[in-house]
Amino acid sequence: MLVNESNCTQIFFDLLLERSAAKTRQPLHLEVTVVDDHLVITPDREMGDVIVRGNEVLVGERRLVFQLAGAAQM
Repeated sequence: MLVNESNCTQIFFDLLLERSAAKTRQPLHLEVTVVDDHLVITPDREMGDVIVRGNEVLVGERRLVFQLAGAAQM
């Protein structure tokens, strides 16, 4: 296999997810739908440390904002 930056990045994230999965309890499944050109994210259940609102997911001190590819920047 040819080693390049893309391969190294993929390997890093694979290992990171594998290691993180060992520490996690139960996964939170998110359903993502498109309504009137906007993403709507719906969790399968409520969790105190994860807040989902519209196209945003708040995890601890992190705010993840999802948008459709090619959508205008907010």
